[in-house]
Amino acid sequence: MIAALARSWLIGLVIATSQAFAGPTEPAPEQLPALPLRAEAGGPAVLSELPRRPTVLNVWATWCGPCRKEMPALQALAGRLKEYGIDVVALSVDDDLKLMEEFLLKYAITLPTPVAVSASETFRQLEAIALPVTYYVAANGRIVGKYLGAREWDQDDALQDILDALGSATAAR
Repeated sequence: MIAALARSWLIGLVIATSQAFAGPTEPAPEQLPALPLRAEAGGPAVLSELPRRPTVLNVWATWCGPCRKEMPALQALAGRLKEYGIDVVALSVDDDLKLMEEFLLKYAITLPTPVAVSASETFRQLEAIALPVTYYVAANGRIVGKYLGAREWDQDDALQDILDALGSATAAR
């Protein structure tokens, strides 16, 4: 009972923190780290081995309410960014792969979804303070922008922020 209460309190703190600080923030770290990923989720062994294309990297978890809410908009964003040669990847920090997969199926989320080995290590290496957090990653792995908190990713202002952050070199219209 105490563990469940502590987890609820921690989740509430993470959500409140993410909403209090929502918005663009300075990118940190400078480069996408070699964060270990779970092999059973498929994909690369480490985060820095993602395909070398400009990428919007959203860090999320099924236990994070704002993360779940914004996931369909991220799926829509992926369709809009395709013409610019920009990928959208949803990095999960979930422990329960089955629960994550059920969520993705229920909401028809087809984004690449690697899973971090450790949530705490993910927060440390990406210098994240709350979920959701989204990074704009250039083709060379350099982090050029960061957005903390939930966002309506399917809106024009979000698309423009991403295109501005990743620069005109990503792709022509």
